[in-house]
Amino acid sequence: EDLLSGPIDFSGFLDGGPVATAIGQTQQTPVRTTLLGSWPNPFNSRTLISFSLATTTSVSLSIYDITGQRVWYRPGGVALGAGVHEIAWDGSDTAGRQVATGVYIYHLKTSTERVGVGRVLLLR
Repeated sequence: EDLLSGPIDFSGFLDGGPVATAIGQTQQTPVRTTLLGSWPNPFNSRTLISFSLATTTSVSLSIYDITGQRVWYRPGGVALGAGVHEIAWDGSDTAGRQVATGVYIYHLKTSTERVGVGRVLLLR
C-alpha cells in the first residue's frame, strides 16, 4: 500500500509548517519512531523528509548548513498521530531567502527523543 492510497490530512499546512499525513484504512501503526529519509535527494525546489511515529507526539525539524548554522526550523507545536508523516522543505531559510547549493543536515526530534539525523543535497 502506498502513502497516497487513503485521504491526506494537511492540518499543519496553513500554520506555516506543511505536514502531509497519509491515513489508510488498513495502515498499521509503526512499532517505533523512525526517520525514513528525504525524497527527492538531491533536490532542486522541494524535498520531503519522511518519518514514522509510533505514538502521538509533537515533532520539530531543524536544518543546518555544512558549517553547523541552523538555516530552517519547524517548531514542535502541533501533535501528530501515530503513522507515517512528511515535512516539506523548499530550500529557503527561516526568513524565506533561498539558501545556496550544498549539503544540508536535518535533525528530527520528538517531545521526548532525538529521532535521527540525515543529509540532503540542494542543487540550484
